[in-house]
Amino acid sequence: MSSLPNICLISVSKPKGAWANIVELYSNRLTKITKFEHKIVKEIGDTPQETRDKTSRKIIELVPQNWPIILLDETGSGTSSTSFADLINDYQHVCIIVGSSYGVSDELKQISTKIIRLSDMVLAHEIARVLILEQLYRAHTINTNHPYHHS
Repeated sequence: MSSLPNICLISVSKPKGAWANIVELYSNRLTKITKFEHKIVKEIGDTPQETRDKTSRKIIELVPQNWPIILLDETGSGTSSTSFADLINDYQHVCIIVGSSYGVSDELKQISTKIIRLSDMVLAHEIARVLILEQLYRAHTINTNHPYHHS
């Protein structure tokens, strides 16, 4: 049995350059230990507000039906790696969302099961995507007492 739930990660825009290599590295690791799918949404809209709202609508359409949502947002509560490992361990399946550079709509925030922030600082979505992938892998190592995580 996997130490992680089935995971659907939804993020905005295709990873580019060196980011793509890191995303691939952790995606491959996750695919070996659980059912993992990474869905990518293209930003849609002409203004920041329109982009936030239309992109959020597209994200919502991609969330598997009845799956809990963990939204990454600067307004969310902070969490440690071990607390995050405990949190995702509570789910059989979970959808994790990294929003656009303009944030996410109120609607997406309202339907989210949990909203967390990865840092007290605002992060570019490229960094947030890599960080959550690494933390998902780290959660697996925490839950299996693998030496990758040093507590």
